[in-house]
Amino acid sequence: MFFSYFPLTRDINGREIVDIFVRLALKYDPSENIALFDRYIIGDYDRVDAISKKLYGDEKYFWTILFVNRAVGERDLLPMNQTEFNTYIEEKYGSLDYAMSTVKHYIDSRGNIIDKTDENKSYLTPVTLYEYEETINDNKREIKVLKKQYLKNIYDDLEAITSKIINSRRRNSQ
Repeated sequence: MFFSYFPLTRDINGREIVDIFVRLALKYDPSENIALFDRYIIGDYDRVDAISKKLYGDEKYFWTILFVNRAVGERDLLPMNQTEFNTYIEEKYGSLDYAMSTVKHYIDSRGNIIDKTDENKSYLTPVTLYEYEETINDNKREIKVLKKQYLKNIYDDLEAITSKIINSRRRNSQ
């Protein structure tokens, strides 16, 4: 598996764990080459490992989905389902009613955000706290996924980079 190439570190309890925060950088940025990717629309109950299985035939490639979308974990990438979203809103704002009735900002006809303090609001559309958070959550529904035919290239490149990092750390620790 890909993470077997990562160096080990210790957690706060002294257990040996994989250091997933090692900084990796390819010689090129594959996320800038749109020909390498397809769009994927995430459903309410999708998980990254299930998306990996569906697209690549194996859950072990879940990390490519996180990598190309620059996400550290599933919570960074996946939208909340409606139940999770409502709970989040209630915890953050105290109640759904408050979030649905409180204006965060206004937008003009071009979609530009206008500060709440603007005095003439007749030409503006109010955006509530709820709508604001809903937009952020909904924007997570469309992600980039690496086309299957490029998976091996990216995997091989990252494997080579992590091997160099491990070898460099071994030399420095001796």
